[in-house]
Amino acid sequence: MPRISVVIPTRNRHDELHHTLSHLQESAPSLFSEDPDQYTPDVLVIDNASDTPVTSQLPKDLASMPGLQVIRLDENHAAAGRNIGAQHAQGDWIMMLDDDSVPTSGPFNTILSSLPPDVLALGGEILLPDQSHEQGGLPEVVIGCGCLYRKDAFLSAGGYDPAFEYYVEEYDLCARLIQSGGRVAHTRALSFEHRKVQQNRDFRMILKRIVRNNIWVIDRYCPPELRDRSMSSMLDRYERIARTKKMDEHFAEGVLQANNAPASTSPPLTKAHWDRFVGKQAVKDSLLNRLVNGAIQEVQLVRPGKGAETIEEALREAGVSITDRAGHKVIATLSPGPMIDAHIEDPDRHRGWDFIEQQQGMLDHAPTVSRAGG
Repeated sequence: MPRISVVIPTRNRHDELHHTLSHLQESAPSLFSEDPDQYTPDVLVIDNASDTPVTSQLPKDLASMPGLQVIRLDENHAAAGRNIGAQHAQGDWIMMLDDDSVPTSGPFNTILSSLPPDVLALGGEILLPDQSHEQGGLPEVVIGCGCLYRKDAFLSAGGYDPAFEYYVEEYDLCARLIQSGGRVAHTRALSFEHRKVQQNRDFRMILKRIVRNNIWVIDRYCPPELRDRSMSSMLDRYERIARTKKMDEHFAEGVLQANNAPASTSPPLTKAHWDRFVGKQAVKDSLLNRLVNGAIQEVQLVRPGKGAETIEEALREAGVSITDRAGHKVIATLSPGPMIDAHIEDPDRHRGWDFIEQQQGMLDHAPTVSRAGG
């Protein structure tokens, strides 16, 4: 069975970290393995230069937690602190958590052992406290607070780029994993809870980084012939969000930061790899196949979100008409969480892509495990 290491970066959120470590201390062995008596995962806490060191704040029972290692950094490495945890990890797979997220269903290593060797990263179902799903991600892009990477693949790809700080760093890494010949997948057989506390979250800063980092990803990986269209579509999306939240100046600052510090050079993805990265290939492999098999030639797009333009493009190229009068409804987002929420709301809606347990042969031998959120 593959072994799992847990990596948790944290900064100045001691209470949240204690909550997460308490959960892991109680639940991790049974979640990670079918034989919890024989399994003690290593848990690497990366103290991103907290004002008060993590070790000085740990309650006695957590300080003696088996497998726990706290690595204190002299400066805040943000998401790239995970790279240091990965370098010290003993497991075959690295589970990435935030200090306010926890795994909630398993056994994880049973699922991991069923994956083909070219699956280099696996995203789980991530639920918020209100039982809605976390936003973000794409069919081949995981969400950083609830995912797993093969350690060797993570390290070979260089881990997270420190320049990104937080936000969109998973997109950059998943593009490199695809470029290396690997695949990224999602499953609802494994789940996480993200408490998503608001401490240290400033949406103005978040918006700037999201805009800047998305520009860098497109500059690095988008095939040249698609770059202008992809950049325009992305900027239009976030400019609309900024306008709605009255944060136009923060959107502009993100663009300015990206232009003042251009992305490091990187070979662009091939057209086939880019289609996988943005989710277009997943739409062709799942949604379009279902529509063709059902002789459906006209659909209505509902609940638009991230990737709506990709879904629309794939439908139009396949000759499927899009109209508000159509009886068949397609969920117009490629982000896994919002897509699940929209499908739970109305199971007759067509999803844009499938999780691996819905794909023939991917998890045929995996056990049935509990799953939150329907």
